[in-house]
Amino acid sequence: MCIMKNHIMVDGQLLQTNKKYSQLKLRQKEKIYQWMFEAYKKRYLELGKGPGDSEDESIVSDVMEHIEKAGIWIPESEVYKHYQSIKANLGKRMNKESAPGKGPSDKVLKKPREQAIEELTMMLVYLTRFQESNEYCRYIENSWKQYDYDTIEALTEREMLYLPPKSWCIYMTEQGKAEARRLLKEYGICDTDLMERFEFRTILQSETDQAIAMEQECFSPNEACSPEHMTERIQKAPESFLVAVDKDTGLIAGLVNGLSTNEYKFRDEFFTNADLYDPAGRNIMILGLEVLPEYRGQGLAREIMFQFLRREHEKRDDDGGMVFLTCHKEKVKMYQKMGFMDRGISDSTWGGVEWHDMSCRI
Repeated sequence: MCIMKNHIMVDGQLLQTNKKYSQLKLRQKEKIYQWMFEAYKKRYLELGKGPGDSEDESIVSDVMEHIEKAGIWIPESEVYKHYQSIKANLGKRMNKESAPGKGPSDKVLKKPREQAIEELTMMLVYLTRFQESNEYCRYIENSWKQYDYDTIEALTEREMLYLPPKSWCIYMTEQGKAEARRLLKEYGICDTDLMERFEFRTILQSETDQAIAMEQECFSPNEACSPEHMTERIQKAPESFLVAVDKDTGLIAGLVNGLSTNEYKFRDEFFTNADLYDPAGRNIMILGLEVLPEYRGQGLAREIMFQFLRREHEKRDDDGGMVFLTCHKEKVKMYQKMGFMDRGISDSTWGGVEWHDMSCRI
């Protein structure tokens, strides 16, 4: 078996021998920092003073035990270097906590400078992102890359960001957005109104009845999919549903659903036959975009669709795929604003009415 340069095989895992501390995930860094402080504090209490250089190897050894138990891979030399770089910071924190008259409410936990820069960069990239100006890729979100280069590079290596070559913009991955939202919550910073009010995620099997009720309310009786077909679709392809859940009520306010396929033409059988679902399909047939009446008029349908398209775009490689849907004539402009192209009158006869074929690239 061929092993890549700077890699070794350990217990069936390919490990990078020259991995840098900066390449660790933020949560991993936070855990390691806390383990370092606990080990430092232990020696401090045993010695009655700050641990000297002779204690460094012992402290790092304690920390490495925690790291290995947590399944984190990082060379011990990188942990040793990082410990030495923050050792003074650990001593200051320990002195503050042990000072007379200091209670728990007076303790201030400062984050290492490097970690703070990464976290602040993540939040700024997330908060300042804007929609792609490309008429047919409006769901794509960019940010200007006017941030510390080393930080952007480290976040790109951890797949939090994507940095296209020769571009002035950077893109945040869905994983990166999730981490940025976690940081916003930790720092007490508000997101957009829609993100503050709704949770966007895959549907749960327990929410099947809500999806059925929404289908019946949002479409006319001749156009709505039957409860049986909706149930079958959720059972076989829940990952093809994206719902917006009202955080106050815990109930679904809107959703989009479809089926992935390698077909390139919309046909009515997709509404009734969930067996047409191909998990590896490059294309998607959208079977419904629905928002309850009391939640309309605030851009929720657009946000649901854009979140769905970004999620599906990230699942595919650079060749992308196509998204197809049908809509009434009066909805054509709405979908065009979302980046879909009007392909004219559809062959679909679903519900006995006329439809337009719409499509966009992902």
